Amino acid sequence: MRVRPETAADYAAVARVHVRAFGDRADEAVIVALLRQRASYTPGLS
Repeated sequence: MRVRPETAADYAAVARVHVRAFGDRADEAVIVALLRQRASYTPGLS
């Protein structure tokens, strides 16, 4: 397994994982997408 920071190209796949992980609900994926838009977002933590 290779662990690396996410890139914009990964966002859709990460969102699909969040949806499946949280009971086929998009809430978590939406929250993560919104967090990425914040000025205080730290990409290295994703």
